[in-house]
Amino acid sequence: MITLSIKGTLGKFGYENIPEEISDEIIKIATDAAYISAVKNAPYDPEPDGVHIKEDLKTYYSPMLHAGFVYIKSVYANIAEYGSKSRLAHPYIRPAAKAARAKMRSTIKAAVKSAIAEEKAK
Repeated sequence: MITLSIKGTLGKFGYENIPEEISDEIIKIATDAAYISAVKNAPYDPEPDGVHIKEDLKTYYSPMLHAGFVYIKSVYANIAEYGSKSRLAHPYIRPAAKAARAKMRSTIKAAVKSAIAEEKAK
């Protein structure tokens, strides 16, 4: 099983004072971006008995934990991500984490620009 956790600690991005309802929305958007990236990059075996990681990926958002998760419960998930002696690595979760970080940053920047423009218009 592999789990990518996207938590509500936006302070590490330099945005400590974002209201909770906005940061919740940012985390949901980042979780969706991570899921889309993971599905896009996950290996897929066309054989009927093959490993179908793309189909096994799941996403979940927990308002109580203030976190989003992209996860897979497959015995082959770690082997596909990190490789083994007989199989090359095919990373799909690590690129998903990068996509989530990038989406968080761009969403925050867009929201800040919008708020500044709105304030100037007043």
